[in-house]
Amino acid sequence: MNREKYDELSERVGDQEIDRWYIKSQEVFRKQSVQTEDDFIKLVAFAYSWMPTIPEWRGELDWNTCSKALEDLKKGNLTVRKELLRLTVPCINNSIVGASKVLHFACPDRVPIIDSNVVIGWRALFFPLGVRRQSSNEMAALPVDFGAYGSNEEKRNRHIDLYVKYWDNLLSWCGVLGDVSIRDIETKIYILGKQISEEVKQANQVS
Repeated sequence: MNREKYDELSERVGDQEIDRWYIKSQEVFRKQSVQTEDDFIKLVAFAYSWMPTIPEWRGELDWNTCSKALEDLKKGNLTVRKELLRLTVPCINNSIVGASKVLHFACPDRVPIIDSNVVIGWRALFFPLGVRRQSSNEMAALPVDFGAYGSNEEKRNRHIDLYVKYWDNLLSWCGVLGDVSIRDIETKIYILGKQISEEVKQANQVS
C-alpha cells in the first residue's frame, strides 16, 4: 500500500465516477444527527436506498451500548469497532455490507463502506492470483463469499474481523498517502470492482 499502488488503482479506474444518486445523497445522509435509536433507524433506511434490498430488522438493538460505542468511534477510539459491529450487524439485515453503510453515515470520516464490488476490486488489486495463492498477514484476505454467512455466527464474526482488517489497511494507506481520504480510496476500489463485474457479465452473455 503505497503511492504507486494508488496510482495504479487510479489509472485502472480512469475518470469514471460512482452513480449520481450516491454523489447526490451522500452529503445529505452524512449530515444527519444520531442522538436516538429512531435517528439510527433513519440511517438504516438511508443506507438501504443504496442497496437493492428491503432491510429486515432482525433483533433488538442494545441502543445504550451502541450509542456509547458510536460516540467513542466518532472521537477516534477504534477499539470499539468489533463490539459495535457485533451489536449492529445481526440487527441490520444480518449484513456487514448494510452495517458498514449505516456506520459510515454515522461516522463518515472514520468508517469505510464495503460491498461485493469493493471485495472484487480489492481482490483484483491485491490478490489477483487468489487469497490462497497470495496469503498475506498484512492485507485483509477478503473471500469471494464475503458477507455470505447466513446464521453461522462464527463465520459472521470471522468476516467482521476481516472487515476491520480491511479498515485498518485503508487507514494505513491513507497515512502513507497523506492527501487522500478513506472514502476516496474505497470509492475507486468500488468502481474497479464494478468495472470487473460488468466485464464478466458481458463476457458471459457473449459466450
